[in-house]
Amino acid sequence: MVTDKEIVEGCMPILRDAQKEWGTVFLNAYQIWSILNEQGDPICVRLKESHGGSVGKGAGTPFTPVVRISQALSRSEKIERYYMDGRFTKFRIGEQDIEPGYPIYDIFRLR
Repeated sequence: MVTDKEIVEGCMPILRDAQKEWGTVFLNAYQIWSILNEQGDPICVRLKESHGGSVGKGAGTPFTPVVRISQALSRSEKIERYYMDGRFTKFRIGEQDIEPGYPIYDIFRLR
């Protein structure tokens, strides 16, 4: 099992880079998951082992790597969380278009 601490540590560089590049910017867990995958981050392998590799609507399970990232980041005092209405939103992860599994999702930025 991947701990909250490990997930937060793996996501912090992504949130820092986004902040440096864009200033006050939010990312959602789908974007973070996509970036972790592109970077070949070892945490992805571990999350896939625990929760499978599918995310979003039709993943076949309500507890996906994206949900796990969202949970861990939501619990961190270093990260600010808000909610976004994601109706009509899709994400591109690799070569696949992903529709969020729920129409409201978390968005995150560094405090």
